[in-house]
Amino acid sequence: MITAIGNNFGAGPITFKAYSSADILVLNGQVDVSASDPAFLAAKELEIYLPDQPMRKSAETAVYVVMRKQSSAPFATIVKARIRGGNTICIEKCRLYQYYGDFMLVFACAFVPRGEVGPFTFEGVTAVSASIEDGEAQVWKSNCVVREHWVSLFMDLNPLHGAEEDEPFSFEVAGLPNDIHAEIPIMCCGRASVSGTYVMLAEVTGPRFQVINPSYQELWPYGTKFLKAFFVRGDNV
Repeated sequence: MITAIGNNFGAGPITFKAYSSADILVLNGQVDVSASDPAFLAAKELEIYLPDQPMRKSAETAVYVVMRKQSSAPFATIVKARIRGGNTICIEKCRLYQYYGDFMLVFACAFVPRGEVGPFTFEGVTAVSASIEDGEAQVWKSNCVVREHWVSLFMDLNPLHGAEEDEPFSFEVAGLPNDIHAEIPIMCCGRASVSGTYVMLAEVTGPRFQVINPSYQELWPYGTKFLKAFFVRGDNV
């Protein structure tokens, strides 16, 4: 785990499940952001301060921004993020979402060093497949990389839905290890707009995905769903 030592936008305590090395920093966690906090309004970009990490600076990666709406499904977009000085996560400020209200940053990402070159070795991928007891779940495209300390997963699923409208459901992805845990958004590809796209939030525990907020009308149950996430394995720190 990594516990932040501060931030510049008025958030409370921030803790990430993390794997940190000089070659890669993988973070899982969520940060609630108050769009009305004076510190947030004053910030040009959002900064989270960490204890010193082995990686001094990184290339840009993506962090999910999720807006929870009371009347319908949440929607989301991505913003750029990077490591600066070995101890600061710099996150692009999503100014559009501040007009909707409070929102959540979801970290399911990896940072890699900036400006490094060298030989590339392809180490292979892990085949995955989806199954569900009540409903439909089928992997259309996928790329899964399982390493000792982390997992990278990309999937297109079509279809993906439970048996009952608007009811939580779960499905399993064979090929994933049992020692991952995070909450991630699943994007609904046909419902994009200037505000982002509607999403389902899923709690991932090993190969099991528990979808906690499906909305039948807004999420198009028979349309393509997309997810991309990095997961920290076990109790890596």
